[in-house]
Amino acid sequence: MKKMHTFLPIRLPGTVDNPDYRQAIEAVRLWAGPNVSLGDVGLFTPEREDDLPLSQRLNDRALDLGLCAYELAGSTMTYTATISKGVASTGSLEVSMCVDEAGEAWVTSISVISPVSEITPDDERELPEHIQIARSKWRFKLSRNAHDLAMAMMLHERGVAQDMDIDRLIELIEVGITRARAQPLRVSRA
Repeated sequence: MKKMHTFLPIRLPGTVDNPDYRQAIEAVRLWAGPNVSLGDVGLFTPEREDDLPLSQRLNDRALDLGLCAYELAGSTMTYTATISKGVASTGSLEVSMCVDEAGEAWVTSISVISPVSEITPDDERELPEHIQIARSKWRFKLSRNAHDLAMAMMLHERGVAQDMDIDRLIELIEVGITRARAQPLRVSRA
């Protein structure tokens, strides 16, 4: 991994017309070079009108958790760009972000990581193309508040009553998950 040490944190705007953001992204393009994949979401270019795809994808991922982006306050996120099929690339971009207490997303650092080795099918078994193409990846480290909100939303969607002691239920679920991870699944063969 090669980190861009000259990158200064910048607020992630919702549109590409922010001159500070455009200038920062041009600096990233020059630093990363032409052989680094910037991502399958057109990371720094408008998709429709002037929307910024990175901001939109962050909002989409937050909604997948049942949260609005501003409810991620105190959380950190990492986006790793896709290397598209047929593109000769020396690596892909990894973008680290955080959401401040005011609910604003900030790009905090940018790095280039080595390309993911491509899956190549053998002669006997052809793998579907959609499995061979590396997909972009998001990793979230949720703040305690965002974690609790996401758990509460999940429980609400599953019909858990509002007046139930959700904190205790969350603890029981987390203990169950920890226990399940610690004990390997045993399969009996007949």
